[in-house]
Amino acid sequence: MNVDLDASVDELEQQLLAREELIGVLRLQQAEALRTLDARQVHRVDGSRSLQEWVRARLDVGEHVARDLVDVARQLPWLIELPTRDCRSHELPPLRVWLHRVLMSG
Repeated sequence: MNVDLDASVDELEQQLLAREELIGVLRLQQAEALRTLDARQVHRVDGSRSLQEWVRARLDVGEHVARDLVDVARQLPWLIELPTRDCRSHELPPLRVWLHRVLMSG
């Protein structure tokens, strides 16, 4: 998926929005995988003190990103049940705003 730098401003904006959506999908997939790894206690088998520590080391991410990914992974079943709304809406409840921020961080 290459960026068409000769595109109009509106087309470039649409390209950016499409990539943000893709990033969100990928973050959700990461959270799903982490949920499974957490259930399997991978961090203990690997000698880490916590899943967050394991994520930091294995994914080479900062403390805040690791914490947010683990938080989302552990709350996934509940979060998925929330009604879907446009993530750009100013009417998002605080939890949806938090989820969107986490999924887009990195």
